[in-house]
Amino acid sequence: MRSQAISPTDPYRIPYEQGGYSYYTPTQLAGINNHRRAVMDFLSPGYRKIATQEFQKLLALGASGWLFDENCHHGPVKYSFAPDHGYTPPAWLWDAEFRDTLGAKVSADGPHRYSVFVTRAGKRAVVVVNQGREKSVTARVQLPNPGRLVVATPEQPDARPTSGTLEIPPRSAAVVMEQ
Repeated sequence: MRSQAISPTDPYRIPYEQGGYSYYTPTQLAGINNHRRAVMDFLSPGYRKIATQEFQKLLALGASGWLFDENCHHGPVKYSFAPDHGYTPPAWLWDAEFRDTLGAKVSADGPHRYSVFVTRAGKRAVVVVNQGREKSVTARVQLPNPGRLVVATPEQPDARPTSGTLEIPPRSAAVVMEQ
């Protein structure tokens, strides 16, 4: 099975890679020729079949143990957008123009950042990130003349109504979208 058939892809169908190792040579330490590795899609039935077969080999050999090192490394991958991995890839949250922080105000009771996006139809979205590592933040998103607002988060990806006041867990994000 080709690695592309079990490697996750970004929304543009480009396979993700892990940066590789830079341990030994001056060239590798400079980030050149450091053997980038493919990242596996743990939800892919094809990958799960291969992983199961490899584990069965260990059992058949009667190994007294095995090195379980970095086999579950997923690099920067949170979602795979590959269309042929045996499950429905996530949809785009928003197809819009990046506006930095123009067009919205966001206040919060902790460290945060935000970005504003606007669709061709004029609908807006605000992505708010809690940069804190330990505490949730309460953020308030303000848009001039807002339409009906919904919010989606990694923890609750299905959009639900919001007033614009959000509780965001540590090191997480929320996307407020105008409907």
